[in-house]
Amino acid sequence: MDRAAILADAVDYIKELQTQVKQLKDEVRALEVQNSEKNTPQLRMPLGKEQEGTRSNPLNQSSSECTKKTQMKVQAEVHHISKTCFMIKLYCEQKKGGFSKLMEAIHSIGLRVASANMTTFGGKSLNILTVEATKQDILPTKLKEYLIQKTSDDRQSI
Repeated sequence: MDRAAILADAVDYIKELQTQVKQLKDEVRALEVQNSEKNTPQLRMPLGKEQEGTRSNPLNQSSSECTKKTQMKVQAEVHHISKTCFMIKLYCEQKKGGFSKLMEAIHSIGLRVASANMTTFGGKSLNILTVEATKQDILPTKLKEYLIQKTSDDRQSI
């Protein structure tokens, strides 16, 4: 074999290895998603009259019904995405200053927010965040407990 043939074989082999690496990464990603779905308790909004199939007209409600709020517990999920990345879901009452309190709690334990998504409905708030840890010794269960405690203090919610 001459040099050109050896180099061509080496290039082909490297391409083959790169394809295998890509396939293995795809498999790992699929397994992580599958594992996350299998071990994920779903956040559920409490069913009200509107969600059970009947619609209500807000104009027909009395003002006391419109302003009435029930206290709810903060619900949280924390999932390990990679070595230092977590996905956090927090469902709670929407209150002024609550999101700032969540951000302070996240930053106080050395997490950096990579992405955030907030949805509000009926006085409730669903926050979905992707965070990166600066330390590797953060456990999802401890993080969940910490966030619930910090966002529930003084009846303050997100």
